[in-house]
Amino acid sequence: MSLSILELESNPEVQKAYDYFSVLKAPETASLSDESKTVFSGVNSYGMVDFIQMFNKAASFTAGEDDNLTAVMESLSNILIAAVLKHAGTSEQEQVSSKNWREGFNAMAGLFFSTYSVDELKYNDKKVGKDVVEEVIKVGFDINGQPEGHLKDAIQKYLEKQGKLMDTLSFNSPHYSDPYTLMGFVNFVKDDKHACGLRAYFTEFNTDTVKISHSCKDDEKKFDFNFNVTHCNADFMIAKWNTDAEFRERVNKFIKDHTPGSSYFDDLETSHTFTVA
Repeated sequence: MSLSILELESNPEVQKAYDYFSVLKAPETASLSDESKTVFSGVNSYGMVDFIQMFNKAASFTAGEDDNLTAVMESLSNILIAAVLKHAGTSEQEQVSSKNWREGFNAMAGLFFSTYSVDELKYNDKKVGKDVVEEVIKVGFDINGQPEGHLKDAIQKYLEKQGKLMDTLSFNSPHYSDPYTLMGFVNFVKDDKHACGLRAYFTEFNTDTVKISHSCKDDEKKFDFNFNVTHCNADFMIAKWNTDAEFRERVNKFIKDHTPGSSYFDDLETSHTFTVA
């Protein structure tokens, strides 16, 4: 038997997750000029955080035509981002801290997500430039099979854009390597499989890693593809969303009580949207 709202909210771990988001104001009192909305663009001199969303129409509507699951996932992601930045304040180191982003990810995962998993991955290989984009897609984009056509082109353009943003990092500063986080949500149906959840990838990069981002069009030169990645995955409780009105009420109430004034996927220069064919 599933837990009721009252039973869930009395659970210590769930209550701890709720408490993490208590730093956010209710929509009616929130201000678009809030400092956490203006001091971080997604990249600073200490690191970088990418925010992506991948979805398609086939997965948008569930539990009736009135509940758009993609919109729900975007709202929950925005709340996660807003809370992490609120906790970080104006400190550039804290804004890109992998520890902080993982803490926020864990808090959100503890509320409405299941089958939470963490994988520690190590990549060590030499890749010719033209193969780098294939490898990055395989590492950082959790989709069923290699993307082709417009999606692959969109990801390649995205990587080139992010490479230019990485150039703003100061690798000659006292910190030799910089934290890099790729975080976002997926909600798409492909090959009869529904992927819906939060994804996060944590790693560090230095001057050698940045070269990878500029190598997509180089057919000859080889690059060291050598780094460690922590991959966190949390699947949204789709079955409960589709069948349990009480669960949908809990999700929608949480969004209503915590929604930021605007979308970080619109505001931050490191954000990007992908449509899965």
